[in-house]
Amino acid sequence: MIPCSNNSAACIRTDSRRSRPAAVSPPPSAYLTHHGIQPPRRTRQEFQEGSPQRAEVSITGYRAVVDPAALGLHVHAVIRLRTTHAQLSRALDLASRTPEIASTLRVTGEDCLILDVYCPQAGRLEEVVDALARYGPVTTSLVLRAYPPKPLTDAGGNAGTRRGHLDRAR
Repeated sequence: MIPCSNNSAACIRTDSRRSRPAAVSPPPSAYLTHHGIQPPRRTRQEFQEGSPQRAEVSITGYRAVVDPAALGLHVHAVIRLRTTHAQLSRALDLASRTPEIASTLRVTGEDCLILDVYCPQAGRLEEVVDALARYGPVTTSLVLRAYPPKPLTDAGGNAGTRRGHLDRAR
């Protein structure tokens, strides 16, 4: 983490657990530049004021990726819930209040919600599944391995290239 000036509001947030200021890491490009490494040109341009790409890029934030196993969460599952429109808001409320549910997707098709769940043991997963089942049928799949996510790209500019690539792979 890059040290921040105590007077810089942009570099300080309140740590709610300790009720005192805590430093926040700056964007990766600033970190690289601070340590004498030039970030890729495109990244550098996206963060420069007035850059043409800046208006087109929508970076919503940065996040730390924590290994769930390091937190004792050894059971990873994906739960699909099929519910009624009348029960949907209650199911979403339960999902938001359940700490083991890391993400919730509302989807089309037979299922209504897809939930990404991390639990310390199978018994806790059973409790989460049972609680969700009050709102409709659930299907639970254990995750054997999670692969790294791919970065988002400009699908519009590369659609033709990708289609050609996929055609050649057949």
